[in-house]
Amino acid sequence: RSLPFYALILKSGELCKMPDEERVAIQAQFPSRKVFLHRFFCNDFSDKATYTNVNRKVGFIAVYAGKTEAEAKEFLAEVKGKFPDANLRRMQVNLVNQLE
Repeated sequence: RSLPFYALILKSGELCKMPDEERVAIQAQFPSRKVFLHRFFCNDFSDKATYTNVNRKVGFIAVYAGKTEAEAKEFLAEVKGKFPDANLRRMQVNLVNQLE
């Protein structure tokens, strides 16, 4: 598991239906922050990362918002104009090893 961090969930939808092209387009808007996509064990996506404090049955696109709540809230205020439904989450990355 990673250290805890804050992320802004920018968009959510059906698991395995969130296109990586959309993540790439959003990444271009935030070149200094990591934009990530939750598609845990989808057939066409080899991501083996899950996240704490989220519904694992829902896909999402999120952006790293910082280590502290204050830093994350400041970033949320900047982003709200572009992504009015963005919501803040404290989470950790959990890498899962699958035996085949």
